[in-house]
Amino acid sequence: MTTNVAGTTAETASPASTTRPPRTARYALILGGLTAFGPLSIDMYLPALPAITEELLSVPAQVQLTLTACLIGVSAGQLDRVNGVRQHGL
Repeated sequence: MTTNVAGTTAETASPASTTRPPRTARYALILGGLTAFGPLSIDMYLPALPAITEELLSVPAQVQLTLTACLIGVSAGQLDRVNGVRQHGL
């Protein structure tokens, strides 16, 4: 309740009473997808390493470096999201 200039009180709508769905469900879905991305990419990547080695006519050590690059990319993406959350206060 707030008091206006005329001295009467009026009901004010709180931000929680809007019809917008809660943001926590959306955040949980996004975070769940981002959390699953790393393990899923590794689970799909590891069985393909021998085939990639054959296709690229390479040695296994060089192909394993591509897995390292994949892991660095996943971790850099997660660090970027953490910094974005801290910056925007979400």
